[in-house]
Amino acid sequence: VVTADAMSCQKDIVKQICDKEADYIIAIKDNQKKLKEAIEYEFNTQSKILFHETLEKDHGRIETRICKVISNLNEIENKECWANLKSVIKITSIREINTVITKEERFYISSLQQTAEYFNNAIRKHWAVENNLHWVLDVQFNEDSSRKRKDNAAENFAIVRRFALTKITQ
Repeated sequence: VVTADAMSCQKDIVKQICDKEADYIIAIKDNQKKLKEAIEYEFNTQSKILFHETLEKDHGRIETRICKVISNLNEIENKECWANLKSVIKITSIREINTVITKEERFYISSLQQTAEYFNNAIRKHWAVENNLHWVLDVQFNEDSSRKRKDNAAENFAIVRRFALTKITQ
């Protein structure tokens, strides 16, 4: 199962994943505005929605994660353009740090037809990998302080850092 952020939410990428006989869970944002709006509409109108909720108390915060899944995609226009699209997912994260409460909603598309608990865990694991990788790159390689901006320097150095990280962790 390939999990990816919204930058990968492209029809060609989804097709390539399916052509390799893999499945996907891909975040969707305003880069696919019409699809995102259709998904938001479905979550506001459909009655058959799978649901899973987790509550975590860690690092001085309380986080509630609510996962909702819809597999009836009959009302989503042009869904056939997305290879093997079978489910849409909504994750609502509610974080309480001290007395400050924040709420964030994220949407995903998937070629899987699974439980809300499955999607909640898979998406959580994806972001754990992303966050851990970013932390190592920032703390060990001081990536966030990099001043490289000219031409392809920033991208080239990012590739070199990731290559170095894979060699260090082997």
